[in-house]
Amino acid sequence: MSKRHIRIRCVLPLTLLLSLGSATAYTDDRTDALKFRSIGPAVMGGRIDTVAVVEDEPSIIYIGTASGGVWKSTNMGTTWKSLFDGHNTSSIGDVALSHSDPDAVWVGTGEPNNRQSSSFGNGVYKSVDGGESFEHVGLEGTEHIGKIVVHPSRPERVYVAASGALWHANEERGVFRTIDGGHTWEKVLFIDEDTGVTTLAMDPQNPDVLYAAAYQRRRTPWGFNGGGPGSGLYKTTDGGDHWRRLDDGLPEGDLGRIGVAIYRADSRILYALIEHATEAGLYRTTNRGEHWEKVNELNPRPMYYSKIFIDPTDPDRVYVLGSSFHMSDDGGASFTTNRDMTPSYDVGVHGDHHTLWIDPENPKHLVLGGDGGLYLSWDRAFHWRKVNNISLGQFYGIGVDMDEPYNIYAGAQDTHSWMGPSATRNQIGILNGDWRQINFGDGMYQQVDPTDSSIVYTESQGGNIVRLDRRSGDRKTIKPYPEEGGSSYRFHWTSPILISLHDAKTIFLGGNRLFISDDRGDSWRATEDLTRNEDRGELAIMGVLPDEGMLSRHDGVGAWGTITTISESPTSAGTLYVGTDDGRIQLTRDGGESWESLEGNIRDFDPMRAKVSRVVASASSPSRAYASFDRHHLGDFEPYIFVTDDFGRVWRRLDTAFPRKAGWVNVVIEHPRNPDLLFAGTETGLFVTMDGGASWARMEDGFPTVPVDDLVIHPRDNDLVVGTHGRSIYILDDLTPLEQHDVQTTSPEIFEPRDATLFLPWKHESYGAQAQFIGQNPEFGALLSYYLPAAVDGPIEIVVKDTDGVTIRVLDGGGSEGFHRVAWDLRTDAPKDVPRGQGALVPTGRYTAELGTAMGGQRASFTVVLDPRLAEDIGTAELGERFAFQNESNVLRERLGGEVARAQKLSDTIAKLEALLEDPEDAALREALKGFETELAEARKAIGGGPRSFRNPNLLSRASRLFGELSGDAVRQGTLHAPTTTQRRRLAEIMTEADKAIAALHAIVDEALPSLNERLTARGPLRLGK
Repeated sequence: MSKRHIRIRCVLPLTLLLSLGSATAYTDDRTDALKFRSIGPAVMGGRIDTVAVVEDEPSIIYIGTASGGVWKSTNMGTTWKSLFDGHNTSSIGDVALSHSDPDAVWVGTGEPNNRQSSSFGNGVYKSVDGGESFEHVGLEGTEHIGKIVVHPSRPERVYVAASGALWHANEERGVFRTIDGGHTWEKVLFIDEDTGVTTLAMDPQNPDVLYAAAYQRRRTPWGFNGGGPGSGLYKTTDGGDHWRRLDDGLPEGDLGRIGVAIYRADSRILYALIEHATEAGLYRTTNRGEHWEKVNELNPRPMYYSKIFIDPTDPDRVYVLGSSFHMSDDGGASFTTNRDMTPSYDVGVHGDHHTLWIDPENPKHLVLGGDGGLYLSWDRAFHWRKVNNISLGQFYGIGVDMDEPYNIYAGAQDTHSWMGPSATRNQIGILNGDWRQINFGDGMYQQVDPTDSSIVYTESQGGNIVRLDRRSGDRKTIKPYPEEGGSSYRFHWTSPILISLHDAKTIFLGGNRLFISDDRGDSWRATEDLTRNEDRGELAIMGVLPDEGMLSRHDGVGAWGTITTISESPTSAGTLYVGTDDGRIQLTRDGGESWESLEGNIRDFDPMRAKVSRVVASASSPSRAYASFDRHHLGDFEPYIFVTDDFGRVWRRLDTAFPRKAGWVNVVIEHPRNPDLLFAGTETGLFVTMDGGASWARMEDGFPTVPVDDLVIHPRDNDLVVGTHGRSIYILDDLTPLEQHDVQTTSPEIFEPRDATLFLPWKHESYGAQAQFIGQNPEFGALLSYYLPAAVDGPIEIVVKDTDGVTIRVLDGGGSEGFHRVAWDLRTDAPKDVPRGQGALVPTGRYTAELGTAMGGQRASFTVVLDPRLAEDIGTAELGERFAFQNESNVLRERLGGEVARAQKLSDTIAKLEALLEDPEDAALREALKGFETELAEARKAIGGGPRSFRNPNLLSRASRLFGELSGDAVRQGTLHAPTTTQRRRLAEIMTEADKAIAALHAIVDEALPSLNERLTARGPLRLGK
């Protein structure tokens, strides 16, 4: 194999990860360059709570999502931009636009849908530049905002309907008003500390008239109370200074959630959805709310929906949103559901609708948002187009397999369970079509047999576990049920499942007991009840014990007193920890025969009724374990992480250095080979510690503010896979630098790269246009990472050598303090003077990466391996032949390109000289120069100059085409096989023709140039150079 010394001098993007010291806490800005990639999926959507459209320009759409932030499209959903990544919440209750200034955008944070999984907000934000930037303008303690209304002609006057805290009492709820654009706020309607306002409706003819729907509700760990005497419908006629309750015709007694809408063309007509124990339904008024009449019983799941909309041109055309899309054309007397929307389960438009925009100029044009994302209709709701290019998946659980590349398995809120690749060979990226649905319902935890990736345990809500053979599609239900007459089992919404680390046939499922199967779920044995087993019927919510009359009683909490997390010791078979949603941590060291309760050993912390979000048995020691607690259901949003080194007898806190506004902790994991490297996912993002919890840093670069519900470190590839609840899935490739870094070091470090896979990206999909979602593939090649204890001047050289010590490539990296990462694309230098030129791909084998001598010359070795799918077809010798051929091709291309460049430079000089020879007596000299340029251009064209011609390609084009046949290009893939006999002959022919063409070019120059220079010299101080 021929070898060349090849060098590159381009500075690559800096990837500063962390700067660590034994006594220095991580700061957020030191982690800004840590590169995550978003892989989707976007195919199934995610919950959208609100839609705002610019009425005069309906191609401009804003959406507010339950936990994925605010997004904007300026082209009717063809492309989207995320607007809210850097703020400390991603849960959006409402987006409102000013009619008089559509660039003024108001965002109320904290969705008002009252789920057990609802995230929280921190007040109101305002933008004056169409969402390019936002300013926080107050009401931080509201936590949940249902509606914002902007005065149509006085945009500085804004009203906010604040539902208030979902999990505890607070005073920052009700209706707030600003008259100075958000600088100051006044609470103009307040009922009590348990009652907020979930929506507002402003009279379109008289903006001083507003209707407010007050809502009393409380969620707790064990249940939900969705009503009370505080709920009611209120009206003001003086812009909020005074309010009165509207009662005439409405049900008496406790009310629940209320939805209200005003007919745009005649504000005497309003509709209201009323939640009530016996008289719930749709009510209508034709006299501005003075008297109401019930027109229909319809009121689907009010605590989650209560949304009604009126056609702006027809007061009898009414839409009620729920799990189905209800339409009425007779003022609500009767409703239909369009069967074409969902002709059968899960086919068509996804159910669970939360928001609707109706174009006032064309009411056939609708924009619908819900749990399944965004839909557009242009025929008044009879047919819909799904907008599936926004990555909004709300994932609960993540699993991975050992395929190459590995696949990711993910369970999503209300949109099933999915399987998709961590990377593809598609040069475009990871597409929606690469994902495959593997289960139904609300997707939860996913586990894949590490010895046979065709066996997948996938789960929907409430412990509904199935065993799937993904090759055949065979799906076997394996959920355990009690024997007849036995005590019933309880399962959490997100019941954990786990495959044993010691025997892949053994699986665990959490209910109120731990269920253990030794035969992949065909049979089960149950432990004792491992929870506190409290009777939630004896636990009051807002001072009321639950009974049949409690509105929306325990909605979303099917059971309480259940296992929420399971962990098995990697080093000690039979040692398991479980945590529960009522605050218990249990340990068994004999495979479940006996149990010890550990939570009482945690000092200065009350675990009672707190959710144990994770318990993790350490890989470093059988006696070490971690536990995280989530107390937000009790109104405490603080992060709590503990560790024990003696099987739970003593615990110490790891969260003292944690940012207090990070939100509660959903997940914590330990790196399997470095116990000081921990990751924690909270309700606002992802955090890392490399010193065992002494300090923590938010990981931000390429990663948004979003709840993180699950984390997995791939056991082979060492990637961090992040399951978010609002922005689908992210991957941080290769944790080796963080794993291997010595926080005490004062010397530069270069880390052992993982194997780099040699393959050629495929081009197997075309003409997808701009509306498709494209997930990010990992950077191609070898990821070379190093650490600098202090900043240095100038770029850092990273020298790549083969096993013979021959330099293959020299790369430049950043010189600032901290971690850096450079991607080598497995190629030699590109040939000079060749448009879009590429270097040759190196063959498989061992390589080293060295820091420059100024950095001590430290080195790390790695292997370039062949794509496993090609390993049986292509051998090492063949790859060597290909490399030699491509190098030879590039030598030729660089030679041709250089000749063209020199000839072009000469032509450019001739053009400048001609412009200077303006005197009539210079005519003959100008003609001589033109004649020379004509000959020069013809010769240059034959080699590689001039416009590209497919029918009569020049030599450089022919050589580049030949190179591309092996290397691939933007429109087709190449081959890693050795060149054919024909290709070798073609290269030889081009080289022979190149010798002749270059000789002809030189002859033209050598013949004409001396005489022309003599004439130019005689004319004046002018001269042509070769």
